[in-house]
Amino acid sequence: MIYFDNAATTFPKPPAVVNEIISCMSSYCGNPGRSGHSLSIKSAEKIYECRELISKMFGIDNPTNVVLTQNTTYAINIALNAFAKRKTHILISDIEHNSVYRTVASLYKFGIDYDIFTVDPFNINNTLHSIKQKMRQNTSILICAHVSNVCGITLPIFEIGTLCKKYGIYFIVDGAQSAGTHSINIQNCNIDALCCPGHKGLYGPQGTGFVVFNDKYATEKQLKKLSPFIYGGNGFNSADKNMPDILPERFEGGTLNTPGIAGLAEGIKFVNARTESVIFEHTCALYNSAVDIVKSLPDTVVYYPELNESSTLLFNINNIDSDTVADKLNDSGICVRAGLHCSPLVHQKLNTHNGAVRVSFSYFNTFSELNVFYNALKNIVLNR
Repeated sequence: MIYFDNAATTFPKPPAVVNEIISCMSSYCGNPGRSGHSLSIKSAEKIYECRELISKMFGIDNPTNVVLTQNTTYAINIALNAFAKRKTHILISDIEHNSVYRTVASLYKFGIDYDIFTVDPFNINNTLHSIKQKMRQNTSILICAHVSNVCGITLPIFEIGTLCKKYGIYFIVDGAQSAGTHSINIQNCNIDALCCPGHKGLYGPQGTGFVVFNDKYATEKQLKKLSPFIYGGNGFNSADKNMPDILPERFEGGTLNTPGIAGLAEGIKFVNARTESVIFEHTCALYNSAVDIVKSLPDTVVYYPELNESSTLLFNINNIDSDTVADKLNDSGICVRAGLHCSPLVHQKLNTHNGAVRVSFSYFNTFSELNVFYNALKNIVLNR
């Protein structure tokens, strides 16, 4: 199978990721932070190594400010509930995934309202102007995707972070589609919390993710202002009924996914060895070639083809349902995703209410695979 569904999860994984998961499961998978024996300590050391790798990648000094989760959605829930206060207002963009959209909408029960600002993919100032127009006196949080999971729209997180700092607004970034391909410095971008998956651009296994909190939240005084989302045991001060006022324990309850985290550490090493820029350059080259392929065929529509720095292509074939196209490609041995991609706001923006076909690339995809894609797609178009 040719795998072009990397925006959902990257596949295959680097061999070192697979090998480390197996090694953990077979040789050192004790319960981290719970016991003093050697296997528990070895697991805790591996988890701390992963925190260190994440902290260095995203520009913070304290590895303990990395809260490990099972995916981006859990990370977003943790971050939003940490900063949200009753009867306040939240801003989100019009390209948000349901991990943001549904979570923000659920906060209405606490008297928390939200508005959606408009992203102009071609003009940063227009995007910033829309944010300012939507601000209220009680706006407390702005949360947005760095990169769309549907097409190549990228938000100017440095400029948005600067704006949020000026107005005293918490800034939360969904890095689901940018971690591992885009350089993100939390301090420079004034990000309060960055939420990322392990299983996409960092080439780790499914069931891994994290929130990286800004270094300013390393103090007990700051942490007391942030509400936990997960409650339970974590091996720290077990006699206290309350969650600890330290990171990462304030937001981690229950046993961590040690094998997955061990694999994630190796995935990050894989990205570091090749560099984010080299990986992104490769996927962008594949994207631009794929755009040319689709546009060369009659009765096709490519959405935002001019956004040439992307690893995710969105298209439709006129008069053929996107699910049908995806099924036919699957019959030819090509994995893509069709439909709304858990992102109804983007499809409203693009007027693709019945969905579209998404092709997304990773470091492991090749141009020879695109030749197979071209022949399969041409067959679909010409034999409708």
